[in-house]
Amino acid sequence: MNPNQFDDLSDLSMLELFQVEAETQAALLTAGLLELERTPGAEAQLERLMRAAHSLKGAARIVNLHVAERVATRWRIVLWPRSVAL
Repeated sequence: MNPNQFDDLSDLSMLELFQVEAETQAALLTAGLLELERTPGAEAQLERLMRAAHSLKGAARIVNLHVAERVATRWRIVLWPRSVAL
């Protein structure tokens, strides 16, 4: 689903909005992981990846997709272990 194909996202269901959000965050995670591969240990990049995973987790929670929420939580832990203590 391409968010640009909609003039007004208010016509979408919550699940459709989740799909748009998931695709957006997945693209950010993919690009970020590729960048991290080129620049290992880049803390700013790790933080961006953690934020994308956190956004995906929140979106999954809103639509009660518990498996997706748990996967996104694990991504956060792997990407940013210090966030577990926050």
